[in-house]
Amino acid sequence: MRDGHIFEIPYTQEKIKSAFETWQKKGILIFKDKQAGINGADIVKIIGEDEYENYIDSVKPRLYVKNGAWRDRTGIIRLEPWKQAELDAKKLEAPGVKELSPEDAEANRKKIAKITKSISKKFKTKR
Repeated sequence: MRDGHIFEIPYTQEKIKSAFETWQKKGILIFKDKQAGINGADIVKIIGEDEYENYIDSVKPRLYVKNGAWRDRTGIIRLEPWKQAELDAKKLEAPGVKELSPEDAEANRKKIAKITKSISKKFKTKR
């Protein structure tokens, strides 16, 4: 692209077909979830996951997006809004998973501190 941006969109047959058609017709491709658009004439190529892995390995960009997460060479920096929504939905659907109240969280911290203290007593070294 002229401005060097890379957009990652969640894969669906419909989205890929639409992207290729827009590219061929030199139309405008709108990303509703990103609130962004791009002129089809500015699209250099549409690549799949394997080609993108090769791009990351060969070009070694400072920042890149992969599976909805923006990364640098050290790890994840931030999540794309669609990825965060997906993770939040999965978290709510998980059976038996619930958020702890502040009181329960504090009780768990105390239990962990007690266990850690007893373990550290067993492994104290003499100086």
